[in-house]
Amino acid sequence: MPKRSVAIVDDDPAHLFFSQIALEDRYEVSTIQDSMDAARQLAILQPDLIFLDMMMPSKDGLGVGEELILAAPQLIGRVIVNTADPSNPRAQLLLALGAHSIVLKHADVDELLELTSSVLAEFGVEPARSRE
Repeated sequence: MPKRSVAIVDDDPAHLFFSQIALEDRYEVSTIQDSMDAARQLAILQPDLIFLDMMMPSKDGLGVGEELILAAPQLIGRVIVNTADPSNPRAQLLLALGAHSIVLKHADVDELLELTSSVLAEFGVEPARSRE
């Protein structure tokens, strides 16, 4: 079975690296550091799941989400908002626009894997087995 795809949009290279390491054994992981071009890249990639950082310097997660709705509206429900402040009004607005859920920015590896697996299962997408 081919690996399912996960995209991570974040301006922090360390967070991208650690998230990729956590997920890459089970999923095909794409990382996007440039929020100004993120919606276009996501529309091309068509990932099964998207982790979208809320606070980025050039364009925040809400801005990326709004562009994503225009570029590839079918993907907005596959967005998990990644933020240190789940009560952030802009994160809440992104949920209202159709994002799936919010996860705390520094979730541990087990939480990240569990969330990814359970959300993909909701969509009827099963992950490939790990290479153990």
